[in-house]
Amino acid sequence: MQLRPNALLSSCVALAMLAAPPLLRADDLISDPHGKDFQGETCLRCHDGKPEPEPGVPEAEYDVVIVGGGQAGLATLTYLKDRKVLLLEAEDEPGGQMREATWRGIRYAVGAAYVVYPYGLLKEFYDMNGVELTMIPEPENSAWIDGKFYPACWREEGRKHMPWKGKDLEHWVKFLEWMEAVNNTNMSNQPFEAFDPQQQSLDKISAEALMRRDGLTDEMIYHFNRYIPSCFGAEAGQISAAAFANYISGEIGGNYTFPGGLGNLTKQVASNYKDQIRLGSRVTRVEQDMYGCRVTYLDKQRRSHTVKARTTVMAVPCNLLPDLIPDLPQEKKDVIAKTKYSSYAVANVLMDKVMWDDKGYDTWINGTFFRDIIDATWISRGGKPYANKNQPHVLTLYIPSGTTGMWDAMYWPEEKFKKLIRTDLEKVIPGVNKHIVDIQVSRWGHSMHVASPGFMTRSVPVLRKPHYRIMFAGAEVEGLPCNESAIISGWKAANAARTWLWDGPDRLDVPGSLMRSRARGKTKSKAAGGD
Repeated sequence: MQLRPNALLSSCVALAMLAAPPLLRADDLISDPHGKDFQGETCLRCHDGKPEPEPGVPEAEYDVVIVGGGQAGLATLTYLKDRKVLLLEAEDEPGGQMREATWRGIRYAVGAAYVVYPYGLLKEFYDMNGVELTMIPEPENSAWIDGKFYPACWREEGRKHMPWKGKDLEHWVKFLEWMEAVNNTNMSNQPFEAFDPQQQSLDKISAEALMRRDGLTDEMIYHFNRYIPSCFGAEAGQISAAAFANYISGEIGGNYTFPGGLGNLTKQVASNYKDQIRLGSRVTRVEQDMYGCRVTYLDKQRRSHTVKARTTVMAVPCNLLPDLIPDLPQEKKDVIAKTKYSSYAVANVLMDKVMWDDKGYDTWINGTFFRDIIDATWISRGGKPYANKNQPHVLTLYIPSGTTGMWDAMYWPEEKFKKLIRTDLEKVIPGVNKHIVDIQVSRWGHSMHVASPGFMTRSVPVLRKPHYRIMFAGAEVEGLPCNESAIISGWKAANAARTWLWDGPDRLDVPGSLMRSRARGKTKSKAAGGD
């Protein structure tokens, strides 16, 4: 019997990706953020060609200034809430890629969609912020292949019914049984550097190499490539096998979410710290000396402000750091220059009639412009079909493309997106176009790093390393592009920041064990809330 290497356990934040250059420049305009067609994030470097202001006289002083109000920044703030802290967020709302919107009373995601079973540190984070999670009812992940629907395609009840035969189907089943065993028997825990050598060795090969080693066919890899870019921004040949095993094992174990996706989550967290969060504040420079840090930012009226802090936490994508920190070490610059970042679009189809309510939460579609369809009200309905089909409904589509070929899509007018979506959605749901009221497209310019083979082994230690008084938080510094990495990185950054707050309390100990059991199998999931 072949011994299989252990795999990481975490989860995907289900995001769909469009390819982006490794580093965006001021002349690489995604779209006019003031134009009526633009939804999603904006970026000072992408949309503002005006000179950056020089730092001024500090207007106020803080223990810690946090740059970035995504989940990593919010987690850092959570673990520093006893200190004098200011969080600066460039957008008009916190959350990073975790956003939501509402139409006719229906809340839907315009970014990240779900989280994993709340183990250890994650559970304490949610509890500290008064967040209650809802387990996604099965079928959570299904497949639509050549016009046929395959429910629960990765779980025990569905994997044997996929459209493959003989040895091919046997290899498929064994591969997913291995992933389920990884999840249920707690073969690994974060952080990555705590894994044994066999576990870490998976980071040396690609996800595609892992699948081919275990006998998966081109058709099976194509199916997984409908899923993988939604999590990593690139296809299986460009992604670390350790990262892929981490994600797919978590999918089998079951995930959690909220009406409105993770935008609901970050709103709940941010609501606890309103007085410490300053929105519409675009940081342009972070400098430090032996006495502290100076952070310069622009407010909504483009007025320049400078504040002083004893230490600063940079909770922004690392590809922004070279432009923000003048003395950023060359070692970090070199790693960032080699790191690819992906972009993505999310399309929400607003309909006046229910056309798709019995297929499960997330269905991976073969052969379409979009990769998957999420039923936006699956959670609020408890996984049950509507009794009355004559009412509004929303389907959320994720549109990835890998690291080549579709960067120009970020420039497209919204009508081009809508035409492609309408054409392909009609193939999957005949008659749907008669009931589409609108399609809301949100574009995210440079949100997620690509966890390529070797990234967690070689790049993460460099990106995580503090730079004197400046700490770093975010998915990159933990290796995986997910909510869980962001939270853990925020906890670590908060602890590191406390080393500069000598008159404060001792470094915050983790509430519970970071290394606590991460099982997300059926029994524990039911105990945590049931399905």
